[in-house]
Amino acid sequence: MGVATALYSATCFAQGKYGNGIDYPVNLRAIDLSPEVREAQEKKLEGIKKQQEIHNRLAVERKIFLCDRKIKFFERRKIERRIRRLEKMQRFFPKTEKYVSLFMGGDDMDIVDRRNRLRKQIKANIIAAAASGKDLEGYIYIYIF
Repeated sequence: MGVATALYSATCFAQGKYGNGIDYPVNLRAIDLSPEVREAQEKKLEGIKKQQEIHNRLAVERKIFLCDRKIKFFERRKIERRIRRLEKMQRFFPKTEKYVSLFMGGDDMDIVDRRNRLRKQIKANIIAAAASGKDLEGYIYIYIF
């Protein structure tokens, strides 16, 4: 049993961690070294620990990235669709009306009523354009002021 334990301990020392993943403690003071060599080895050990820390952090970041990339892809698609829809609403804004922000601005009841009325008119303009066979995606108005 003593040989197996010694072999396991030597293996853990070489790998730097136990079988369950816990770091194997390195005690350089147990080895009889000159102070210069000990200091150099301790600096080397610090560098290795920092590299291991960076490697572990990057591994975690990569794991999270791989798990979340599908979610991010669909979120980006939703945002792009919403942007296209909003651009379409802006293109079909009534030409006879003074422009009023359709989503932000004052919360006065008159402005809210006007905003809702304009939204309905824009939807009607979009439906009319679709019924007439116009290309809604590539359709661009040129405004002359």
